[in-house]
Amino acid sequence: MNAASAISLSVPTDDDDADGDASQKEDGDDVSMASNTSKPTRGRKKLKAGTGIHLSPSKTKVKRGKRAGCWKYFKEIHVQSEKEFGVMVTKAKCRFCHKSYVYHQGGATSQLNRHLSRCTQFQNKLAKAKRQLAQGTLNYVADDGSLVVNPIEYDYEHTRKLIAKMIIVHEYSFRMVEHKWFNILMKWMNSNYESIGRKTIKNECMKVYESEKEQLRKSLREAESICLTTDLWTSNQNVQYMCLVAHYIDSDWVLQCRVLNFLEVDPPHTGLVIAHAVFECLVEWKIEDKVMSITLDNASNNDTATTNLSAKLLARKNGQFDPKYFHVRCAAHIVNLVVNDGLNQIEGRPKEYCEIFQEDSKSLVQVCRGLQ
Repeated sequence: MNAASAISLSVPTDDDDADGDASQKEDGDDVSMASNTSKPTRGRKKLKAGTGIHLSPSKTKVKRGKRAGCWKYFKEIHVQSEKEFGVMVTKAKCRFCHKSYVYHQGGATSQLNRHLSRCTQFQNKLAKAKRQLAQGTLNYVADDGSLVVNPIEYDYEHTRKLIAKMIIVHEYSFRMVEHKWFNILMKWMNSNYESIGRKTIKNECMKVYESEKEQLRKSLREAESICLTTDLWTSNQNVQYMCLVAHYIDSDWVLQCRVLNFLEVDPPHTGLVIAHAVFECLVEWKIEDKVMSITLDNASNNDTATTNLSAKLLARKNGQFDPKYFHVRCAAHIVNLVVNDGLNQIEGRPKEYCEIFQEDSKSLVQVCRGLQ
């Protein structure tokens, strides 16, 4: 038996009148049961005291956990041996740089500790965590291999920055920081919390905006080429707006989409006005020598804007710029124009055609052929 190797089991039989109690082996690895040679009787004798299941604590093994502190940063793995085929060996794998070392059960961990002192990824994360908060508790999260600092003292500037980011992302009102229950919640979470006014949090939001803008400026500086998309529209307050978006691949080969500017454009929306507004934005971000193309609606004023903008970019003498592929017409806007032209052909009779479409989807094809 495998699982019962540490258990000695004894069961009394019916022929105890002649032979007495059943013999029980002393070896804890065996299971002994007396054979029943006589006919069974109506009743069975009760188990005597001391009989039944006996455990042998000397044969049981308790697996101890690893007590060395370095195992917080290493993971035990089993891999194929490089010397012997079909043999699995145990190694300790670093959670940061993923380098592995041969490890024997119960062996020394001095090699692992020496690796931590030389591991660049571990030392960088450790130094960064210590810089974030000089006084704090340093914890290790095994899921993603990150170091987390739990602050002991209240950090007023960091708290104000986090609240500003929350307001920006969720579009909350600046006055929210003055709400009664918001301050009650913050006081309960940290008794050292200091109340913040709406003007203070407004200034902090502007600081966060300038910080994020500077990071985006650095990311755009590293990009080799940038493509633009822009559109103009009029709000219900009769105010004209334009949005300019940049599309590029960053240093990690990840496609990025960032809004460069969202501004009000005075009427009329002529091609020269549009070109001037776009070029000013490119100069502000210092990316006029990296623009490859721009996508706009299929409108006549946009044709004038791209022609004027292309001439300004050619003057920068960008070797990668090709005016032939600079203007990209929006495919969605072209499809929208096609559908509107088709709907104009059935103007005045929408109810009749709706009934046809509901009866059979194939009627749509017949109607389209009739419009030709």
